[in-house]
Amino acid sequence: MKRLRRRALTAALFTLLLSAQLFLITAFSAEKLYTNPDTGYSVYLEDGEDLLTSEEEKKLSEEMKRITAYGNVGFVSGYADGSDSAAEYARKSYQALFGRTDAFLFLIDMKNRELRIQSGGSVYRVITEDNANTITDNVFRMASRENYYGAARETYLEAYRLLSGQLIARPMKWICNALFAILAALLLNYAFAFSSRIRMKASTAEILGAMAVSFLISDRVADAYKHEKIYDPPSKSSGRSSGGGGFSGGGSSGGGFSSGGGGHRF
Repeated sequence: MKRLRRRALTAALFTLLLSAQLFLITAFSAEKLYTNPDTGYSVYLEDGEDLLTSEEEKKLSEEMKRITAYGNVGFVSGYADGSDSAAEYARKSYQALFGRTDAFLFLIDMKNRELRIQSGGSVYRVITEDNANTITDNVFRMASRENYYGAARETYLEAYRLLSGQLIARPMKWICNALFAILAALLLNYAFAFSSRIRMKASTAEILGAMAVSFLISDRVADAYKHEKIYDPPSKSSGRSSGGGGFSGGGSSGGGFSSGGGGHRF
């Protein structure tokens, strides 16, 4: 009985190792299209699902080149392995392509129908989880319309803007802030009205107080609209990150290297 268990365990481990090796071989089949002579960072592209034409791949690689001033950059389209989530697929692809180096990866997972961004090292200090989610929020509609080139091109444009200290649109953040402020205003006004009904008659001070609260919240909405695009980037760093430790996603870090990402279904 023990011998059978050992054999079953050995077979399971062998299958797991073989799957991992096959994944790494597939991921490393990404073609290196360009290497920045100043930084040594490269552009990689693996369109396993043939979402792009040859001409689109050529144009996209030109957009990707600018990011090599800050780190390696890659594009991958494919199917997540087994029961892997899109996030796990992106983490594995990043590790296989870039290891623990500064890099930015945009991945289209056709199995889970999800766009994912994974970044690491000094690039992750700018393209954080929040920024990755914002970028994919801005482009997922193009992917939904099967305009995969447009979604990828805009992703690299927005990533470059952030890395170079520029701004990007954040409509989802503004909408959430505005809805929250409107809801809060309605609840407060209702509370004042209910309180006044109990007292049968509101005093002048109470009415003015309710109006002041409403005006204050309206100002907050306007303030959110004016400030939602403000971004204060960290200092530019184009050097390669160093240090050991395990690779980690979801914004965690280990041994001096941090990595994380975000995404949006389409």
